[in-house]
Amino acid sequence: MNTTVVAAESLSVADLGGESVVLDSQSGKYYGLNEVGALVLELAQRPVTVAEITDSIQRQYDAPPDRIAEDVNAFLKDMISAELIKVVGEA
Repeated sequence: MNTTVVAAESLSVADLGGESVVLDSQSGKYYGLNEVGALVLELAQRPVTVAEITDSIQRQYDAPPDRIAEDVNAFLKDMISAELIKVVGEA
């Protein structure tokens, strides 16, 4: 939860009314994100901790905190694997 992440600089994001399309200009790949995924990426435009991301989502959505934390961690792992988000530090 104290891991700090930041979005890759090579990303361009387009909002399509509740969904977002992300272009990674480095790889040329497009990705579709739902509203929550787009929020995570928006928060990660600056270095942000996983705890800050989770807290922000908990304030906006009515879901069990454990479920939100689990989903955020899984999403971030996928984004890190795709090199769309980078780990920049761990406390």
